[in-house]
Amino acid sequence: MNPRFAAYHTLNEILLESKTTDNSLYRYASNFSSKQDLDFYYTLVKGSIKQKIHLEFILKHYLDIQKTDPKVMNLLILALFQITSLDSVPPYAAVNETIKISHKVCNKRISNFINAVLRSYLRQDKKIHYPHDDVDFISVKYSFPPYLIKKWLSIFSKKQTISLCEYFNNIPALALRVETDKISIDKFCNYLKNNKLAYRKSKYFNDALIIESSFNVADDEYFKKGLYYIQNESTLLPVLLLDPQKGEHILDMCAAPGGKSFYIASLTEDKAHITAVDNDNGRIGQFKENAKRMNHPSIDIVMKDVLYLKSNKLFEKIFIDAPCTGWGIMQRKSDIRLQSENRLLSLLPLQQKFLEKADTLLKKDGVLVYSTCTINPEENEKQIETFLKNHPNYSFEKPDKYIEKVFVTGNYIKTYPFKHKMDGSFASALRKAA
Repeated sequence: MNPRFAAYHTLNEILLESKTTDNSLYRYASNFSSKQDLDFYYTLVKGSIKQKIHLEFILKHYLDIQKTDPKVMNLLILALFQITSLDSVPPYAAVNETIKISHKVCNKRISNFINAVLRSYLRQDKKIHYPHDDVDFISVKYSFPPYLIKKWLSIFSKKQTISLCEYFNNIPALALRVETDKISIDKFCNYLKNNKLAYRKSKYFNDALIIESSFNVADDEYFKKGLYYIQNESTLLPVLLLDPQKGEHILDMCAAPGGKSFYIASLTEDKAHITAVDNDNGRIGQFKENAKRMNHPSIDIVMKDVLYLKSNKLFEKIFIDAPCTGWGIMQRKSDIRLQSENRLLSLLPLQQKFLEKADTLLKKDGVLVYSTCTINPEENEKQIETFLKNHPNYSFEKPDKYIEKVFVTGNYIKTYPFKHKMDGSFASALRKAA
């Protein structure tokens, strides 16, 4: 399949039919026979979504968006992304290939219109005037919704906010965690060298690597053997904060697709008892598929809404990877920036319910770790403060007992892209009084 044609249809599904990016990408990915075409397809879709606000702002100077068919807009966005962001694609090629697609999906009049708009942009017929207001300028320049920029500017400096946007707009590096209970890091690195794969070791974690070469993971021998898991460095911190031990009964409340459960199993050499619960059918399917490859018999996968979980035993450790806005992972999850501002309103009470449920399942003297992949204080510190106010029998576990101080802010673990060069995240450990 032609990557541009597939990208056009994928954008229509995501932007016009509200289908999830992951599901749409997964469905179309099987149509490509070469890794080069697949990589180009991914770049087109994710890049166009990331740059949508910025590209629409440019296009406003050449057309009336309100009067333009949304599918035509998607085709123009796809073309303009290639012209403005991909040095590997000559502008004439981006225009010509877009016109070819338009001949298949539009009439001649619309094709001529698309051609005219793109060639007018290439001639720089219009001067692009950016807003002077900080919120509006950063929003259109870096392609984030104004409400998000306004929120970040209330938390961070202007410089940090721009750095945050730049990080999220970059292509994510491939980070992986080596299963050091199965293979030594030295042996794994030798494997990479023998396969002429460039890498660098994590600055902070002995079992994490950043791959700097093009890497076809799906066909890799060590991947198939479950000797590593694709995992951003920030996701390791809350598991280390949990400090899982052999023999403990541990509950992972929002477990799919399994990355943190696998890390718990690896750290305990499969000598803990891990109950991993999730109620998302698609994600549970992915979890079970991953579990076959990772081979961790200590994990019991349960398909259930954990808020209704009943257990005959209480747990020594409970891990909550709470549903959140995902404001820390927008480099990898491009469509998060398109979510409604109102989504937060539904998430806050849900996060509180997970904390309350965890309390009913945790033993006395047990430890609860609450984590998110967002940099939003309302979902992070404020949720913990509310929980502690309602449950004075809990106290903070000092995070610097388990985690390098560079990640510690008071009683919390926080990572910021502009500081740590990894995804944004939050974690807190609370101990229940004996």
